[in-house]
Amino acid sequence: MRSSTGHHTSTQSCGNILETLPVMICRFLSPEGVITLANRACCECLGKNAPDIIGRGFLEFVPVEEHERIREHLASLSRETACTFEHTLSTFRGERRLRTRVQVIGDHAGNTIECQSVSEDITDRVLLEE
Repeated sequence: MRSSTGHHTSTQSCGNILETLPVMICRFLSPEGVITLANRACCECLGKNAPDIIGRGFLEFVPVEEHERIREHLASLSRETACTFEHTLSTFRGERRLRTRVQVIGDHAGNTIECQSVSEDITDRVLLEE
């Protein structure tokens, strides 16, 4: 679908953008953390296909000792306030360090629909700092 100005406005176009970004993008239902969307970068990092990720809780991919701290960050979320934190992700290549920003996605009535996280792999930077 194109607008009257000729710009492509379809959901497919947005999906194509999400798939080509070099950062990991994941959407999940809060507070359970059930994953509803995982882009290509997320799948590649985990070494899994999207159907193997969607429907699972995102904390399954995080070491247990970090669960409570992440839950505390997520508890601070609101439609007006995102949260950013660093954490470990267990992948097929071993543990990776990520910087993740999570924000709430809501509907027009102000209800929370889901959360979206955008994560960057900072493992190499963390190793250099140590």
